[in-house]
Amino acid sequence: LHSFPTRRSSVLVYGVSANAFLDEKFRIERFTMNVTLEVDGSLHYDEDTVMRMPGREELFHHTDACVLRRVEG
Repeated sequence: LHSFPTRRSSVLVYGVSANAFLDEKFRIERFTMNVTLEVDGSLHYDEDTVMRMPGREELFHHTDACVLRRVEG
């Protein structure tokens, strides 16, 4: 298991890619990603992007998870 450092509001300088519109309207407050390389060679990740959204007082969590497996090509 590998955990990437949590990114906070330093997005203006380093971190998650954004543009002026997203930075103004959907400000990313935190990004966390965990990656696991399984014994069968597959890769599992899960991530949580926490952002401020217009019209919402509470922070919004956008989460994603996936397992990637190599296939013969």
